[in-house]
Amino acid sequence: MSLLNFESSGPAPRGKKKSLKIFLGIAALAGSLVLGSTLAANIDLNGSQPVEFGQGVAQTVDCSGTTELTITPNAEFTNATGGGAFYFTSVTVSNIPISCYDKDFTIKAYGNSGNSPLELFNTTSTSAVVYNNSGTFEIWTGSTGASITSDSGTFTFTFTSPVALSTQVFSLTIESNDHIDVEPAFCNTLNGTLNLLVCTVNSGVTLGSSSLLIPKRYTLRISDPNVTITNNGTITNNGTIDSSGAITNNGTINNNGPYFNNSYSNSPTGTINNNFGGVFNNRGQVLSNGTINNRHIFNNTSSNPDAVYQGDLGIITNFAPYEWNGPLPTGWGRFNVN
Repeated sequence: MSLLNFESSGPAPRGKKKSLKIFLGIAALAGSLVLGSTLAANIDLNGSQPVEFGQGVAQTVDCSGTTELTITPNAEFTNATGGGAFYFTSVTVSNIPISCYDKDFTIKAYGNSGNSPLELFNTTSTSAVVYNNSGTFEIWTGSTGASITSDSGTFTFTFTSPVALSTQVFSLTIESNDHIDVEPAFCNTLNGTLNLLVCTVNSGVTLGSSSLLIPKRYTLRISDPNVTITNNGTITNNGTIDSSGAITNNGTINNNGPYFNNSYSNSPTGTINNNFGGVFNNRGQVLSNGTINNRHIFNNTSSNPDAVYQGDLGIITNFAPYEWNGPLPTGWGRFNVN
């Protein structure tokens, strides 16, 4: 994943295109972070190298090897009664080599704080996903509020219903991954709604003794604090769980998500109930500002020093006979034993 940082500098000029000053610089990582076929690279602010919306930036991704792609973000003025505003409206990626055939490109934008990507189009869509079908670039199946133009080694992804103001965009990420041919089954099992890579569950569901897999790159989102998923089987998370509701575990949860994906994000209203007979295996990271009730076995075997991190409102309560194996939580919350 490549990270491109932006920072506004001065007022926007008049006209169709916005010339918004952004600054780009490359900072060395202490080794590359690699997840499957995704190469992670980091680009930090550097005031000595100004770049503008409409100006291309050279950057490699995993599938391109040493070939640098050119990523060009674009902003346009949208008129409205009583005024208008500049929006982040499209991104062009060019100089794509044939080594990127049969790969998916995922582009996201971020503000100047927080880890959540900005909503870019179709009201809530945060990812622009493009499939390189042997040189023909195709928009992800099911995408609405966006369009794509494809040419030899280049594509432009356009937000036909843009959401993010150009002044909100501080950084971009682009990553390449192996193409996913079919939609995963987990969202249908949970009676959820799949929008690109995010499965939103709005009603409670009980899982039987079967297994449920959340693949890499996918997010399970529970936005309603009144929704509970009850697990009597095995849930394996290789992607992201973003929960404002409750997950009650009577079986096994294997959390394998990579730490920088905030692989289990438990919001202030969220609850994890690990009941008697349940096993929670954390090999990624649990970020909790809510409640975790552990009545049986919690195996914290992640190598992340903040494998279980609690915010100010986080509460972990262990009920006998419980087991907590591995490092204790870090952060600011409470760790209780009853």
